[in-house]
Amino acid sequence: MLCTTGATRIRASSRCLLSLDHPSSPPVPLDPLGGLLVSTVILQQGVGLLGGAFAELTDAGISAGARDKLLHALDPLLRRGAANGDATAVPEGSRVLAIKELRAKRAGSLIDVDLTVEVPHTTTVLATSELQGMITQLLKEAEEGGLGDAGAFRLIELPPELCQLIDSAVETKTSQPILSIKGHPTEDAVVCTADKTFTLRSVVLSNTVLVLTPSRTDPDGTVHLRDQLHEVLELVPSVPKLHKLSVLLRGTEYDEGDEDRRATLPRYKYEQARGEIQASDSELKLGLKERRILVLDGYLRPIAPVHLNTILELLLNYLISLSLSHEAAPVDDLVSALADEHEIPREVSNQVVAWFGQVDEGTWKMDVNAVVAEIGLGILRHYKHEPILETEFMTKWKNAVGDAFESAVSLQLLSGNYLRNPSAISGATLNYLPASTLPTDPAARFAGAVPHTHKMEKR
Repeated sequence: MLCTTGATRIRASSRCLLSLDHPSSPPVPLDPLGGLLVSTVILQQGVGLLGGAFAELTDAGISAGARDKLLHALDPLLRRGAANGDATAVPEGSRVLAIKELRAKRAGSLIDVDLTVEVPHTTTVLATSELQGMITQLLKEAEEGGLGDAGAFRLIELPPELCQLIDSAVETKTSQPILSIKGHPTEDAVVCTADKTFTLRSVVLSNTVLVLTPSRTDPDGTVHLRDQLHEVLELVPSVPKLHKLSVLLRGTEYDEGDEDRRATLPRYKYEQARGEIQASDSELKLGLKERRILVLDGYLRPIAPVHLNTILELLLNYLISLSLSHEAAPVDDLVSALADEHEIPREVSNQVVAWFGQVDEGTWKMDVNAVVAEIGLGILRHYKHEPILETEFMTKWKNAVGDAFESAVSLQLLSGNYLRNPSAISGATLNYLPASTLPTDPAARFAGAVPHTHKMEKR
């Protein structure tokens, strides 16, 4: 059945289905609307540029957000009892009580700032002059950083152990923990505490985080948008990066009779290492000890292995000749004997003694195994290319440490520093080959370790 009524036609079938057909609608004019939208955007940009140029030409005042940033830049001047080492710490004589009535206006590409600073009545004219210079410097740095605050904030996620460290310092009201960021521009930055190192890793956020700060000039409590963050920095525990020490200290080795040429040697300060080596202070000190690096007059000097062996053998001899116990030997007696009879500087002897044992209230408890192992390594270093019979090496080693300590001699103390080649004819031989010098690639590591022998046992 088909019925027609006006402009609408209704079709019906045995399935009782209805459909409505309307005349086609007129087309939407998309091109004119697109042109109108583009024109609006161009007009908005033009008005913005015109407004900025007009503000510069007419010396207009800066925005409330920019004024707040200038006030925030002067916050260090209001701190009381700033921590030692803070570059913005203010001497007591030039302390600031308050900063009021900050006004600023643009003068072309420059900004004129006028403000009122309250200082104690005891402030001298000289201190006031110094304070004026500090204010000028802080405002310049804020202006150079951009008053738009773009990229001024970073969000760092602290691991639980760092949070506990900071919370503990706050609760006990002790000195705040020192966190330092170290690294060359070409390196991945690390954050160091007093005894640990953390690598900084950037993680992109799926949502944008807005940084808002309250306005200082608006009594209604208006907040200002300071930044938009799209990433968070994570702190991941990492090992200290001490490998640079061998490169930085090349050519600075300390040896016997080096006092005359100390001034002509390359120099690298301990304080430089603290700033450049990506390790905490505790890890750096431990690394210097393990690498046998002296600190002489503030400079780092790795000691020559031969000279170190000489000092250790002399210490063992003096323990016997002076009838001193290696469990509690007076440090001053040993150091004085080395200085008076062998002209070994006290600052060298004191550090060597501290490397190989514990020093407590002027007495030295010697680490017998550490001393015996170091003397054994000193002997074995001469046999890197040519092997030495194991029996001959053991005899030399026992003679070097003396009868009192020969019972401590064992190849286990040198594990990871030699290759042993068993031979049924002439006897086993040893070659000096520390594992730390081998490549990390397995194939290259094996090729470097295998000597020209048919059988080998690696220790």
